[in-house]
Parts: sequence; C-alpha cells; structure tokens
Amino acid sequence: MYNICMKIIMAFVNLVGLLFWRSPLKMWYVLDDDIHELFKDAPMLTVSLADYEYAVTDLSGYKKAISTIVPTMTPYKKDYHDCDDFADYLKGRVANDYGINGCLRATGRSNTGAAHAFNVVIYMDGVLKWAVVEPQTGAFVDNYDVQAIRG
Repeated sequence: MYNICMKIIMAFVNLVGLLFWRSPLKMWYVLDDDIHELFKDAPMLTVSLADYEYAVTDLSGYKKAISTIVPTMTPYKKDYHDCDDFADYLKGRVANDYGINGCLRATGRSNTGAAHAFNVVIYMDGVLKWAVVEPQTGAFVDNYDVQAIRG
C-alpha cells in the first residue's frame, strides 16, 4: 500500500515538475525501487543508491549536461586525480548544476580487468534505462562488459 501511495505522489510530483520546473533539461522523478528493478537483469552490476527519490532526464539531456562539465575538469594525475575523482566530480556537478541526481558513481573492474571508477546514468526513454559513462572523457560506453564490473 505504501509503494502505491508513493507512486501516486511521484506521478503528481512529475506533473508539477513539468508545469513549474525551469530546468533546461526534461525531468522525471523515480523511486529507488524502480532503479533496483532496472538492475535486476544485471546481477553482476552492483549499484549503491544513497537516495530514495531520483530526478532523471533523457539520454540527450545527460549528453548535453556532461558535455558542458567534462571540459572543466582538472587534468588526470595518477593516484591523485584519477578515475574515482572524475566520477565523483561528474556525479556532483550533474546534481549541482542541473538538479539531476540520476548520475551515479560505480566502481569495479573494467572489461580489461583493471580497477576503475565510472558513472552510470539512469535515463527515461519511454521506460527507465541505464547507460555507462566514462567520466574522464564524457563518452557513453555501448556494450560495456557488465559481467566484468563487480565492486
């Protein structure tokens, strides 16, 4: 019953957001349960959700936001400003600059087997979907080897 009430409230919040929010990006609000459901078919991908409610946008919105953030990043410096710092910075800037907290930080092993930090964005495309973002370049990585990403 609680989840049904929350879904009704979130539908109302989405309607109010569409009418009154002046973000340059389209926004939808989803609950952490919806995101957990999204990852149920990717059992090797561990995603830690720190919030109950998430503001997400569409893929083009993330691409627009990330393309403005990546050029402002401090250059790579091994162990001092490397992948985890880039992932944290990108997650924080998307939330701060655009009000979107659906850009998540993930850590694990890349498809080469090396330890790596990267971002996962939750986006709306008729239904909720997710994509991997390489934070050091802002590239959206297709066909990422999910089996190798284990935090």
